[in-house]
Amino acid sequence: LDDINTIPYLVSVISPLWGAVVDRCGARTALLVGGLISAGSQVIMFATAAELISMPAPPTALVVITCFTKIGSDMLTAAAFSTPVRHFQRERGQATALCKSFVGMGGAVVSQLYVLVFGVTGDTPEALNCILLWAGLTLGCALLAAAVVPGNKPSPGARDRKSTRLNPSHANI
Repeated sequence: LDDINTIPYLVSVISPLWGAVVDRCGARTALLVGGLISAGSQVIMFATAAELISMPAPPTALVVITCFTKIGSDMLTAAAFSTPVRHFQRERGQATALCKSFVGMGGAVVSQLYVLVFGVTGDTPEALNCILLWAGLTLGCALLAAAVVPGNKPSPGARDRKSTRLNPSHANI
C-alpha cells in the first residue's frame, strides 16, 4: 500500500495521449469518458477497500485501480485546461489561472463537505465513504461540464480536421 500514491503517477507518462483525445474527439467526449473512468474506478476502489468484492491481492488491486483513476483524472485535466485556452485566446493566462484555482478550492470544499456530511471518522471504515463522495462529485462535475462546454473551436492557423473530429451526436451514442 506504500505504492498506492506513487505508482499511478507513472501512468502520467501517457498523458499527452489524453490531450490528443481532446483534440480529436472534443472536450465533451473527454469529459464524459474521463469522468466515467475516474468515478467508476473510485467505486471499485471503495468496494475493494470495504471488502464488498473479493480481490486476489487487495493491495495490488488497489494500486491498479488507482492507475485507472489517474487515467480518468488526466483525461479530465486535459479537457479542463485546454478548453479555456481554445475559447479565451486573448486572456488565456487568466482563464487558465482561474481554472487552476478551482482545483485547489475544490479539494478544500470537498474535504469540508465530507466532514459536514459524515463527521470526522479517522481510521474507522466509515472514512471510506469519502471515496464514494469523490466518485459522485467527479461524475457529477464531469457530466455538468460536458453538458455546458462549448464545442471545439480551432485555434488560428490550425489545419482543418473536420473529417477526423467526431460529431457531438457520436458522444451521445
